[in-house]
Amino acid sequence: MSIPVMSVLQCLAASREGVPLKALRRNSGIPPASLSRILKRLVEDGYVAKASHGTYAVGPAFRSMSALVVENHATRHFSPLLRALADETGQHAEVYTLTPEGLHFQMVEPGQTQLAITMKPGHRIQSLLLHPGGRFLFHRFPETCAPGAAALRRAKLSRASLEADVKRAARDRFCVVRGGVRPELARAAVPSDGYAYCICLFGFVGDFPKSADRRLKALMHDRLAVFESDRAARSA
Repeated sequence: MSIPVMSVLQCLAASREGVPLKALRRNSGIPPASLSRILKRLVEDGYVAKASHGTYAVGPAFRSMSALVVENHATRHFSPLLRALADETGQHAEVYTLTPEGLHFQMVEPGQTQLAITMKPGHRIQSLLLHPGGRFLFHRFPETCAPGAAALRRAKLSRASLEADVKRAARDRFCVVRGGVRPELARAAVPSDGYAYCICLFGFVGDFPKSADRRLKALMHDRLAVFESDRAARSA
């Protein structure tokens, strides 16, 4: 039997938007009086936020705690893989988890390139999206992302050319975005076999020449294959 407080937090964490009180009562199975007391305390402590029209959502304290858990797990789990990539390429090596909404940053191992990384665990990247099932997207299209729209207009990209890039990247399980929202930056991406996460290299455009794409793809795929093989062996 689940603890009432955890039932409330699980219901809220599973929703992308606020959860109405009526739905929270139904999904948690907690009696109304008890649920009201639990919500009052969670709101006071910052673990739950009361939104408009009687809906509730996860609060800042819960998000901060979740980010710490994810960061600590990611650091322990992915650090050797990312450190090897950063050492071999000189670029920042990153890992993102994949969701239907895009890539969510987990951690970075810094390389030699002089770039400041300011993202925090859970932040979503805007200049490159990779969806489960093998679909790469290089930008949100103009109607949904103003910075991406400006970049696309500068590059004179059409929806057709964007879709062609998506298909090519999905076929190769590899892509490099040069320019994007910030024209001086580039990012190479390779997803895991099951599309649970994605590893990236991030640096200046000049450090990602097209002539080196094949070598870079082979390096990232090889490193990822070794990492997944070692992980499977440890789990056996």
